[in-house]
Amino acid sequence: MHPFSTIIKIGVVAALGGTAIIAYSELVASQEHHSSPSSTTTQKHNPLQTNSNEEQAEPIEHFRVPTLTTKEFIVERTLNQGLEKLDKKNYEGALQDFNQALLLSPSHERARRLRGDLLQDMNDYQSAINDYTQAIATNPNFSTTYINRGNAYEALGNYKKAIEDYTKALELYPEDGFGYSSRGAVYSKLGDHQKAMKDLNKAIEFNPSRPEAYLNRGNLYSKLGDLKRASKDYEETIAFLQKATADYQQAAKLFSEQGYMAESQKVMNIMQAL
Repeated sequence: MHPFSTIIKIGVVAALGGTAIIAYSELVASQEHHSSPSSTTTQKHNPLQTNSNEEQAEPIEHFRVPTLTTKEFIVERTLNQGLEKLDKKNYEGALQDFNQALLLSPSHERARRLRGDLLQDMNDYQSAINDYTQAIATNPNFSTTYINRGNAYEALGNYKKAIEDYTKALELYPEDGFGYSSRGAVYSKLGDHQKAMKDLNKAIEFNPSRPEAYLNRGNLYSKLGDLKRASKDYEETIAFLQKATADYQQAAKLFSEQGYMAESQKVMNIMQAL
C-alpha cells in the first residue's frame, strides 16, 4: 500500500494546525497589550452577588499559548510546503523541502519521520532507517516510527532487526494490527509458521479492516498448502488453499473499498495463480 495516503492526511492537519497556532499567538499578543493580569486565573463569579446596573460577565480563564520562534515558524512552513508537494506527487520537491527543514532543525522529530517515509517510498531504505533512528532518539515512545523502520529493515532482508522493531512497537501499542501483521509476515518468511499464524490472527482480531493482514495470512495459508502438496497430503492441501483463497478475496475487497485498486488487482492475480 502506498504510504503517502497516511503522510498527506497528517500534512493537512499539520498545515491547519500551524495556521491555528499562528492566529492564536497573534490573539494572545493583542490581549497582552490591553491587560496585565496579576494571576493566571480571574476570581470566580459568585452568582449570589448581583448588580442590577451591570451585566454579569462570564469568568475568564487567562492562559498563555506557546508562540513559535521565527526559526520554528520557518521550519513548520517548509514542512507544510513539502507536504503540499507530496500531494501533487512532486517527490523530489518534497524531499528538498524536508532537507531544508532538517538543515534548520536537525532534531525535528516530525521532519525526520516524514523524510524517512519519503526515502523509503523512493527505495532508499538505509537513509530512511537513519532518519527513523534519529526520530526515535528524540521520541522513543511513538510506535509508528518502529513499524516504519521495521519495514525498511525488512526490505533490506534484515529480518532480525525488523522483528525487534515490530516487537517494540507492540510493547508500546499492544492492540496494533499493523505490528502483528508485519511481524507475522516476517515470521512466515523465516519459516516459523506457528508464530506467524498467531500474529496474523491477532492482526485481524484487532483490526479486521486492514487488507494487509488478510493478504499476509493468505500467503501463509498458500505456503502451508504447498508444503502439504509436497508431502502428497492432498486433502490438507485443498483445505489450506481454500483458506488462502478466502483471505485473498477479503484482502482484494478491502483494498478496493479503500481506493487501492492496483493492490486489489495484484491480490486477484495471486489468487488466480493458486
